[in-house]
Parts: sequence; C-alpha cells; structure tokens
Amino acid sequence: MDRDLWHSLIGICWIVFVVYWFVAARFVRPTARRDSPFARFLQIVLLAPAIILLFSPSARIGFLRARFVPHTPFFAALGFVLTACGIGIAIWARNHIGQYWSSNITLKTEHKLIRTGPYAAMRHPIYSGLLLAFIGTGLANGEWRAVIAVVLIFLSHSWKALREEALLRTAFGVEYDEYRRHTGFLFPHF
Repeated sequence: MDRDLWHSLIGICWIVFVVYWFVAARFVRPTARRDSPFARFLQIVLLAPAIILLFSPSARIGFLRARFVPHTPFFAALGFVLTACGIGIAIWARNHIGQYWSSNITLKTEHKLIRTGPYAAMRHPIYSGLLLAFIGTGLANGEWRAVIAVVLIFLSHSWKALREEALLRTAFGVEYDEYRRHTGFLFPHF
C-alpha cells in the first residue's frame, strides 16, 4: 500500500476516536469537585500548539518540515499500527472508566477508583493510549514538527496526570497509595 492510503487510515482512526469521545461524554456522572480553570487553560496552552504542529500543513515551515525518518510506506504503515493501537487503548480505558470520566480533572459524585481493564496495570491508560497514537501519527508524518508536537503532548498529559493523582490521593488516601504501588504511571506495571 502507498503512503497516502496509510495516512488516510490514520485520519479515519482519529475520526473514530473523536466520534466515540463525543458520544461517550454524554454518559457521565455529575461533577462533585473540579480542578481550577487556570490549570485547564495551562494544559490547553501546551496541547493546542501540539495539535496544530502535528495536523496542520501550515506548520510545515523552516526546519519543522525537515524529516527525521524517510517518507516511505513502511513508516506510514508503522505509524498507522501505533496510532490504531493507541486509540484502541484509549477507547478501552475510556470504556472502563465509564461514567467517572471527564475531560477536566474532576471527582464525580460517588466516585470510585477504577482498577479493571487497563487500569489494572497503569494509572493513566487514556493518556498512554493517546500518547502512543500521537507517536504513531508523528512517525507517519515523519517531520520534526511531529517530534515537537509529541513532546508537548507528553508534557501536557504528564502534567494533567500528576494533578489527577493529587486529587485522587486526597479522595482515596491509603487506597490510592496501594493502587499506585501496583500500577505504572503511563506505562504498564505487571
């Protein structure tokens, strides 16, 4: 298969992700406690340029358009596989967290600590899956702008995950400490 077909398949993966995310967001519990709007704004300040760098052709300027891997069907195919796997992990995790999910850092009413599915091995599998998907998309892109985008996404998701951990620690105390000892942060711990 040629590069363009792999790139189209990557685009379809992201469309599936966005559609699932919007539909699933309708089935969540009411929020009991929320992170500050300023913290959310700071996360978006990191995430928005990353999305533009990765997906917008207008970001192909100067050294940003230089390649770090050859523009071949192999790297496009590998990028597709990583993107599809990452989105699959994120959707799997989103399905397991179910009604306790939020795009913001929140505690839901009668919040429970989820330890099933991917949450049995890692504490932030949605971010892990998305990071893998962005790495795959960046690899298929093959330009240095994608590397910068992935670094920004990693920083954004890591910072958000640390803030989530602080909130969950205050809500669940010793139970969360025990959970942390048996799971990885962004990568599985078996």
